[in-house]
Amino acid sequence: MSLIKKNKKLLILLVGLGIVIELLTLAADLSLISNPLASSSSDTLRIQFTGELHNWQFLYPGKDGVFYTSDDVKIIDSDNLFLPSNKEILFELRSKDYFYCLDIPELEKSQIAVPDMLFKLNFYAGKPETLSLFPGAICGTINDNLNRKINIVSNHEFNNWLENN
Repeated sequence: MSLIKKNKKLLILLVGLGIVIELLTLAADLSLISNPLASSSSDTLRIQFTGELHNWQFLYPGKDGVFYTSDDVKIIDSDNLFLPSNKEILFELRSKDYFYCLDIPELEKSQIAVPDMLFKLNFYAGKPETLSLFPGAICGTINDNLNRKINIVSNHEFNNWLENN
């Protein structure tokens, strides 16, 4: 006890320093979560996933590469997600109602979607192939409505698909 009394100023300084470090770390983490561009380059294809009523909705930016403009492509109730090959991909996951989880077993990738928060999942879409997109079990039973296929196709096929949707 006497050691604490003798070093009270040092103890206060160390506790204060610890609090400042924690606050700076939290601020840095929150800026990465809230800024969708923070971890993506201009060459990265960003796709927004929104979980709602036990289903995924996908939003692709249009040719301008900007979300929420007239050329966006919104996909609702589709069993297939299309991606161009040889491209960095960034999924931005949100939820309007429940907790959701997605798994891409072939890539050993998974992420969650939570109401009022943004979570990200980065990966490289390599050669053309078909991958699984499964719901993960967070709580309760797994809803098969969330099962999807990810079709990685040539850039030409992807652009044709995007123009026709």
